[in-house]
Amino acid sequence: MVSALLHPQRLPARVVIAAIQGRVIPLFDQRILDEYHDVLSRSKFRFERDQVALLLADLESLGESVTIANPAPDAPTPDPADRPFLEVAIAGRADALVTGNRRHFPDGLGVAILSPAELMNELEGATR
Repeated sequence: MVSALLHPQRLPARVVIAAIQGRVIPLFDQRILDEYHDVLSRSKFRFERDQVALLLADLESLGESVTIANPAPDAPTPDPADRPFLEVAIAGRADALVTGNRRHFPDGLGVAILSPAELMNELEGATR
């Protein structure tokens, strides 16, 4: 989300646009919404509060909320802050978890891990 707002012409922004167009359905839970709000509200980014609020409202209206029955305290992610993303992807039966930081999501986690470029290649290939 940070990359999408910082660089509106780059791939992460195209992923957000694909969600707005209904080409992908983002999955989230309250932990993810809180994380996005916290990160996007950091003063170092200088994002407008209204812009952040609108983006998060769009995410909620366009996506699907996933309930995690049993969070996995030992989910195999190098950064514990990434666990909610993995848990939501698995519980929501996501086709893929899209991230610009693949090293935080090693292979064999139970869901495909794609970069924004890989997702866009798949989407663009599907429309040809």
